[in-house]
Amino acid sequence: MDPNSFFSPIAHMLPSISTAYPTTPPPSNLPFLQLYPIFMDYRFPVLFAIIYVVSVSILNPSSNNVSRIVAMQKGLKASSVKKSSDSMTTFVFLHNLVLFIFSFAAFANVTPALVKNYTTHSFTDAYCDRDGSFWDDALGYWGYLFYLSKFYEVIDTIIIILKSRRSSLLQTYHHAGAMITMWA
Repeated sequence: MDPNSFFSPIAHMLPSISTAYPTTPPPSNLPFLQLYPIFMDYRFPVLFAIIYVVSVSILNPSSNNVSRIVAMQKGLKASSVKKSSDSMTTFVFLHNLVLFIFSFAAFANVTPALVKNYTTHSFTDAYCDRDGSFWDDALGYWGYLFYLSKFYEVIDTIIIILKSRRSSLLQTYHHAGAMITMWA
């Protein structure tokens, strides 16, 4: 088999893909609609993720402070673990509450549209969203907001660093990767 003939169906598409971002028009009721082309440019999440990883690498404290839960599991005395202030505890609680409420709202709005899409279309048509109905009903709006929430979730790492704890490699690359994969 000739390699050129194998890739020829894809090769003629590449120029049009690179010049046609975003390929699907945004829902008209999106917040920050004027920023949609910037946020949906592939360079935005990649650049943000790189800046995030470099910043965490620079700002990560050298100490190996652990959370109160890890300290209790290791049998350390409570007095050896730095306790968070009441204002930090309140902030962390509210931050997590906002993320929970948003995630639940996204789930509650996307799930009925997904079920409707699969019950009214063939499997292939529903999976590929050939008529754009799933995009128009929920995915365009809620998927975009969920993508933007990945940038807000960087606050998780900021909280860890403000508590003088190290952001783990998993924590750092999870958030960087989530930005890029949610864009995709």
